Amino acid sequence: MEFVNDSGQPEFLSDDIDVFFAVIGQVDYRVIADLERFLNPNPKLRIQILACVYPASSTQEDTLAELLQLTEQLRPRLEVNLLPIASDSETSPFTTVACVSKDNSQYRFWFENANRLRIYGDIPGHFGMHIDADGAAFKMWLDRFMILRESAVPLTALTARVPRLVPARGSLEAAESWRAYLDSCRELGSSCLPLPPTNAEGAKEVTQERTNAAVERMCRDAGIEPPDSLAPTLASILSKGHIVTIDKSSRTPPLELPIKAEWLGVESLRSVGLFSRETKYRLRIFDDKTHKELNNRRNGVTTLLKRLSFPIAENLHWMPHAAKPLFQKEWKRLEDEAQAIIRGLIGKDASTFAKRRRQAIEKDANQFYQEFHPNETIDTETVSKIMAGLEDRLQSAVSGDYLPSVSYASISFVSGPESTHVSNWAHARTLLVAIAKFVREAITDSYFFRGYRVPQEEIITAMNVADDCIVHHFSNPRARALADDQLGAIAQIDADELLSDRQKCEKLLAIIKSPPEERKANLQRSSQATLSESERLHRL
Repeated sequence: MEFVNDSGQPEFLSDDIDVFFAVIGQVDYRVIADLERFLNPNPKLRIQILACVYPASSTQEDTLAELLQLTEQLRPRLEVNLLPIASDSETSPFTTVACVSKDNSQYRFWFENANRLRIYGDIPGHFGMHIDADGAAFKMWLDRFMILRESAVPLTALTARVPRLVPARGSLEAAESWRAYLDSCRELGSSCLPLPPTNAEGAKEVTQERTNAAVERMCRDAGIEPPDSLAPTLASILSKGHIVTIDKSSRTPPLELPIKAEWLGVESLRSVGLFSRETKYRLRIFDDKTHKELNNRRNGVTTLLKRLSFPIAENLHWMPHAAKPLFQKEWKRLEDEAQAIIRGLIGKDASTFAKRRRQAIEKDANQFYQEFHPNETIDTETVSKIMAGLEDRLQSAVSGDYLPSVSYASISFVSGPESTHVSNWAHARTLLVAIAKFVREAITDSYFFRGYRVPQEEIITAMNVADDCIVHHFSNPRARALADDQLGAIAQIDADELLSDRQKCEKLLAIIKSPPEERKANLQRSSQATLSESERLHRL
């Protein structure tokens, strides 16, 4: 089971989510406002909520009445049940959310010890985490959700009438004493407290570097190997797609029927000493032009897959979730074109079409047969076998999909030490090279989009799985020079034998993300003749 933390995600709920389930520790006006904000612009979104109610919680009758009104307005898209908690219970309310997208089977969890459905920034004492997970983890989460739901009751006008209890108020002296205690703790531990929230990219980078260093020290002190700082980034990228392979067994067999050489009176394989001869016969059902048109559609699936995916190893491709609808749309177009050609020639009755061709097929078969058996003719039984095989092949063509289907599978990133025979970062390096080159080749190559039937903007958006900085300048003519220089840098990094695959990944991500301001000076000192990537982007 693979969990992926995406600390850079400002919201756990993205536009492609269709359903989410939630257990909410406390429902207040902010939660209701978030529900309205999620549901109003997204008519396909459905939400099921278990709202905890317990003595002295901030969830009061007026809050539940407002939530009930919202539920009645949006039914069945919003369903709310209450989970009453006894005053002597050892249960501590919390918030957890599970989201799922029906289109790409992407599962996302959120855990928070506060009453909110949004991330508001770092708040001392609050712990929240967004993770991507697989279907197995989602199933386990739903199992626990359903156990809680069995103890819940529907939100109605009756169940909304919770007793109006408030937390006991302490004395002014107690409040002042607690504030003094907090101040002394902040002074004592100021170096360990998190930095205040900021939107500045440089400060965010510094915060991440401090966090990475602190995690490394903690792991070293505990006697364990620190997790690689690049691993979450790679895992986050991989969570946005699937390995895709072509299932060749699912397609209609080629419309060239193999004929056994023995049927035409010839040994299929004959050997004399060191020499051997293999004889094969094939019955081509359509003319050369038609076969070429059909093969173009069949081979078009492979071409399409390569266009809308990234290589991750030899003959292994990884497709972003966002590219799947584009692939399916183009696959259907190729299938419809192939079926139009087939049905235009065969019609609806494969048997009738085959019978019309019997005389011509028997004549051509006799020509081959008489090469080895002059003045003889092929027997009727053999012709009947050929015709039976032809009918089966034609029936498959008109009754099923002509093109092969594809299969998707999850893949996880495994980091760890490398050796002479182990390269854990090879797949990551291959993937990042392809990701980095994609949009830059699209910018610099005038023929890059030749053969695509999908709008350029849709393709670039779907393939931008690493939040590439240059995508924002895709339509800027001055981006071409920068993209060309970066392609040279990418090729140089990939070919550098002195760099490990992990080092290559780090440098490739630096190009994709653009170096932050703090690293610009180091880049300028290392190569005075080359402007840093962030400077050049800033000039576009």
